[in-house]
Amino acid sequence: MLAHNTSMRIMEFRADISDADLVREQDFILRLRRWQRHQTPLTMVNVLLTKHPALFDDKEKIAAVCAFLENYAGQHHAEMHALTMGDVFLVFPPHQFSKQKFLAELSEALTQTLTSTTPDDVNNIIVTYNFPADYTPLRESLNQSIDAVRAHRDLQPSQATPQQLLQSDLAQGSLTAWSLSQIEGLLSDLDVKRYIRAQPLYRHTAQGWQPIAKEYYIGIEELKKERFPRLNVRAPERLFLELCSTLDKRLLNEIAPQPALWENQRVHLNLAMETALTAGFAQFCKTVARDKRQNIVFELNRSDLLFDFSTTLNVIDILRREGFGIVLDGIHPEILPYFNIGLLPVDGYKIKVSRDHFEPLAHDDVVRALHHLPHDKIIFYRCEQEAALSIGQKLGIATYQGWLIDDLALGLGLNATGHP
Repeated sequence: MLAHNTSMRIMEFRADISDADLVREQDFILRLRRWQRHQTPLTMVNVLLTKHPALFDDKEKIAAVCAFLENYAGQHHAEMHALTMGDVFLVFPPHQFSKQKFLAELSEALTQTLTSTTPDDVNNIIVTYNFPADYTPLRESLNQSIDAVRAHRDLQPSQATPQQLLQSDLAQGSLTAWSLSQIEGLLSDLDVKRYIRAQPLYRHTAQGWQPIAKEYYIGIEELKKERFPRLNVRAPERLFLELCSTLDKRLLNEIAPQPALWENQRVHLNLAMETALTAGFAQFCKTVARDKRQNIVFELNRSDLLFDFSTTLNVIDILRREGFGIVLDGIHPEILPYFNIGLLPVDGYKIKVSRDHFEPLAHDDVVRALHHLPHDKIIFYRCEQEAALSIGQKLGIATYQGWLIDDLALGLGLNATGHP
């Protein structure tokens, strides 16, 4: 069904091309730029369907071949990028692509779809690029294709602003490199102060709930609701983390001129790995007095850790040398038995105990993993129900964050001591 839907979309795009339809090309180019920036090793296969003599301008046959290509990509852990005019890019991880095998299977698929095809016909529509070494010829080829489409259809570059595009039908569904680029363009000119939120972290003591820090963040749900309501910004996770990185930079820019925030209290700020390695972050460090840096705790997301372990260790080392606090954020209880996060040189671990991640707290292997962590470093966050608080207190965990805890600190919901 997925392959059929993708193929139908390709047919629709070819039937009524406008400048906006070149979003597919823009999106793929933006993905290339990001892969190039990270020097990601990949094998890219360009299948030039429109150059096959029996496929040129035949929407139904192109759709059928695209269905095969999408299934092939799924079976070989590859990404498929179908461009406006019907040509396709398959992006394979290193060592996952065999040209000989691919040509054989594509030939078979074309033979089933077309009345006649030859090995030369198939070989002539395949171009392979080794990335990142072949970035330049790949970009040149893409640029030529875009220029050819625009010249053929007399298309003009769009004058729409990121704000207009993000409210259009083009900005819906999961994040793409193109939609992320539009959000970045929007944020570059947007006053984000109205979206900055703060939530305290509390420690439960004999005297009740004591605030020990305050986390500042940009409210992504409010931003999404007003500025790009039809996008699912949390998928795919890699692009969501890049969006978080953009928001982190804007937040740092906003709070840097406000040293009073951390003069006499501890503040928590989210920090993407790539943000910590930028000149902008180095400049932020210069604005914070050395003796006050202990009051700033940077929260590093566990997804960044899993995506790039060596960079995470490098960033942790940088933050420790600069004198900041470090907390590993976004830890789901179910992963605790499989990763000994206690070996990381950080000051705390934020474990998500929201309703959708609460159930694993009852598993014996998760409980054992929690017992092996220093309890004074554990923070239960997104604490939204009394059962999560009850389990935490039985385990000896004292630090929490969440709307339930906010209510308890105000004397709402439970008795004054914070117990059910």
